[in-house]
Amino acid sequence: MAISRKGFLKLSLGIVSGLLLGGAAKGAKSLLAQTETTKVIETMYKVGDKVLQAGRYQCSVCKFIVEYLPKHIENGVTFGICTVCYSGTEKGPKKPNEEFWKYIGQAANGG
Repeated sequence: MAISRKGFLKLSLGIVSGLLLGGAAKGAKSLLAQTETTKVIETMYKVGDKVLQAGRYQCSVCKFIVEYLPKHIENGVTFGICTVCYSGTEKGPKKPNEEFWKYIGQAANGG
């Protein structure tokens, strides 16, 4: 059985439409909606947590960025307060027991 290119495209479109409509008809999310709602869970850190990975970290409140180098990791450095918005202190928007540092990646020079 030979299918022309035009026939193949129509068949493919029909199958995809059927899958999407079938999922919607059953009350389930469509395949496209499922992929759009996938979220990456970010690990957050608070004052006193040990820095385990060299790189750049950002305050989730004021977006201030700090960089920890490999030598900091070797020395067992821990996260401190945000010196801009004072997160991690009683005066800041995030208290000492609240997480607000998030890893945003390696430094531009490879960290």
